[in-house]
Amino acid sequence: MADAFDVVVAGGGIAGLTAGLTAARLGRSTLVLTGGVPGGLLLSIETIDGIPGFADGVAGYELCPVTQEQAADAGAEPRAPSSSRSSRRASSGGSRRPRATGSRAASSSPPAPGSRSSASPARSGSTARA
Repeated sequence: MADAFDVVVAGGGIAGLTAGLTAARLGRSTLVLTGGVPGGLLLSIETIDGIPGFADGVAGYELCPVTQEQAADAGAEPRAPSSSRSSRRASSGGSRRPRATGSRAASSSPPAPGSRSSASPARSGSTARA
């Protein structure tokens, strides 16, 4: 049977860890999905300003372990993706990224205003402005 949690937080950066910490402190069973490296990009930031208690800022690599420890102490469960699940998705050809279909799939930008597209054919008698 799968684990049941009241709250599942997607992301192990400062926002995700803070959300997990808060939910756990409020008595909710909490899972924090951390990604491959707990802390993520937070670990590479030299100075984060605006964090209470750190008047001169704090390095992400110092803040991250403290926040992770507080979240775990409060009862939040950090979990990184399992390698077996990732390999199953890759071997089945599955992907999280949605794929575009249809006539506009090849274009990465929307049609220009006033231009005709195959999705909205022009009515007879109408003209397109350049």
